[in-house]
Amino acid sequence: MSFAQMQQDFTKGLVTLGTSNSNGKLVSNHSYALLGVNSSDQTVVVGNPEGGQETLSFETFQSTNINQYIAIPEYR
Repeated sequence: MSFAQMQQDFTKGLVTLGTSNSNGKLVSNHSYALLGVNSSDQTVVVGNPEGGQETLSFETFQSTNINQYIAIPEYR
């Protein structure tokens, strides 16, 4: 996945994420929502439904424990 594709998915709808094991920056076996995409510094903001959010560089996002990426276009 490219940063441009993620930005397009976010602009056009809702993006949810899921994590696998604990070998990453995010809570394992958990769901997250993509809350923001910043093209100026290529960062993404992911929200934890239990509270809180994390801002990650796109590089960190790609190398973390996210193993599910679900884009729902034109969710309003």
